[in-house]
Amino acid sequence: MNGRKAREARAALRERNEQLLVRIRSAEPVRVRTDGDDEVWESGPATLAVPVVRHEYPTELRDALVSYRAAILTGVCPDCTIEEKVTEAGHLFTRHEAACRADAEQIAALAKRLGVEFNRGI
Repeated sequence: MNGRKAREARAALRERNEQLLVRIRSAEPVRVRTDGDDEVWESGPATLAVPVVRHEYPTELRDALVSYRAAILTGVCPDCTIEEKVTEAGHLFTRHEAACRADAEQIAALAKRLGVEFNRGI
């Protein structure tokens, strides 16, 4: 494939992914089922998995997970400005600001500090 065709293909893929993101975010998320420690939701063409927030979790961890879930399900984090995109493989990618309590790395560190284990990585 020559350079021009490769650029055109990448531009078409970006356009498709931007349209997918619009369809995901314009739909109302609907919970489909709970699988162990995850809830599975559908939002437009996307299937989204978010962790269940257990009542026995410490308040600080519950609050962080509620923010994480809100960001995944609605595209809006109550604690920071997020960046979202659909990857070339068609996966929804959400990035929080580094210091946001809803950032996956922040949640993992908080859970470890509090001695809480998750059965899945978020």
